[in-house]
Amino acid sequence: SSGIRSTKNLTSHQAWVLENLKIVVQFHRNQPKGEVSGLLSRILGNLAKDCSLFPIGFDNWHLVPQSFKDRVWNDVIKPKLWIEAGQMDIAYHYILQDLGNKWRNNRIRLWNVGFKVEKSREENITNHPPHIPPEQWAMFIDYRLRPDTQKICKINTINKRKHETPHTGGSKKNSIRKEEMEEKLGREVSRGEMYMITHVKPNGSYSSTKAAEICEKIKAIEATGTVPAKASRTDSLSQVLGPEHPGRTRTMGAGVAPTQVFGSSSCHGNHSSSSSTSSLSPEEVLQQVQTQLREERAHRMNVEAVLAHVLSQTGIILPPELALSNQPLYKNQASSHSSTHNDS
Repeated sequence: SSGIRSTKNLTSHQAWVLENLKIVVQFHRNQPKGEVSGLLSRILGNLAKDCSLFPIGFDNWHLVPQSFKDRVWNDVIKPKLWIEAGQMDIAYHYILQDLGNKWRNNRIRLWNVGFKVEKSREENITNHPPHIPPEQWAMFIDYRLRPDTQKICKINTINKRKHETPHTGGSKKNSIRKEEMEEKLGREVSRGEMYMITHVKPNGSYSSTKAAEICEKIKAIEATGTVPAKASRTDSLSQVLGPEHPGRTRTMGAGVAPTQVFGSSSCHGNHSSSSSTSSLSPEEVLQQVQTQLREERAHRMNVEAVLAHVLSQTGIILPPELALSNQPLYKNQASSHSSTHNDS
């Protein structure tokens, strides 16, 4: 209220018992800047685990009522943070997105730790975690045991196994890592450098053979000295990995869209694709296209699975020419309960 700023070392618990003080959070490219981002992440992690705020019984984050999310934002989070007026919308969307990710991760952890394969449904429901209300735990277990949920989990498991370049950056956000590197080196760090440092193990080896191939190509392009460090559609990372997917930008973290980094371009589709793949062999270009097609197909199947279940619950039957490929899986029928240890 007096406009005075000071620096404190705070735990996530201490942050919520501050009196007459707010935590200053500034954003750059849709992400919180500096060390405060780590504190904010821990705070949001604790809130996402609170079942009184965000019940685990809903099928997915999108079905958690917006009123629940807005109540936490207005009554719990916003009073403790100082955010510039012009960044309030950015903060709102970032925080809700981060809460959703943490809520999903918490459910995965609860399932892997709390559900026992050797026990029956009734036994698992009875032995609910102490901090989880029994009715929420029962709804969560029934959701996980549904045939449509298990189908999605299996698809996700298969897709995860196909991932050939595991990330080694840990929980530290890339925005913080980039700031630290630039402060240490005294220069701008390229996206190619960010990719390489987050795909190297502590012993100096690459996280996988595929990651090694990619990093060596990036290193060769960077060594020419002809590619600027500033992120662009033709920087070393774009040349090796191709164009970005809409809505995210590699090495920039969640919520950073390509248009925010590169600007808008009316010829983004064709021009960026040709420029970013010019250094690749035809076999590598084909592999990229095949990978993108697999990802798009898996995403479509996930969407169809959810939509088919909703239609089956409402009793709506689509005409044959509009029928979903997944729809027959979700008609009312008796099925045995099997288990999987991967959340959707």
